Amino acid sequence: MKVFIFWVALFSIFSFGFLANGQSLKKELEPLTFFLGEWDGSGKAPEGPSALTRNYEVILDGNFIRMENSALFNPAKKGDNPPHEDFGVFSYDKTRNKIVFRQFLSEGFVNQYTVDIRDGGKTIIMETESIENLGAGFKARYEIKIFGPNSFSEDFYLSSPGKESKCLIKNKFERMESE
Repeated sequence: MKVFIFWVALFSIFSFGFLANGQSLKKELEPLTFFLGEWDGSGKAPEGPSALTRNYEVILDGNFIRMENSALFNPAKKGDNPPHEDFGVFSYDKTRNKIVFRQFLSEGFVNQYTVDIRDGGKTIIMETESIENLGAGFKARYEIKIFGPNSFSEDFYLSSPGKESKCLIKNKFERMESE
């Protein structure tokens, strides 16, 4: 019996490793393939300059892409500057024929965006459908521009009810080299 349990455990470990590292991405999410991997970045925001790290990975048999992000504002200052963290999941909604991004932020907000891919995949616009834990009528938008095989920029806009949107955050990312 112990030998059987050993082989089941060993098979499970190797099977999980293969799925985690060898999954293929769902066809409808392929326009986001560019982002897969690890990124370093810098940004400008009302809180000051920021140092960024981000990772995109395929999960759950290629049906989703998970994004994890961390930003440290005013990285040169020592003291009370806790990191901002968020994670999100890209999925494909068959009923609407749209890519959707759900984002969960350390400040307690949950945003749901629709994803619009333009200019042959070089520009991506994400606009909120809903924002949890912020007053009614607020809208958020990301404008992402790809500049080459290893860099992209991202501008974040927010508008309050009845007002024009303002660019609050400007980020630039470079792909980290594989080891």
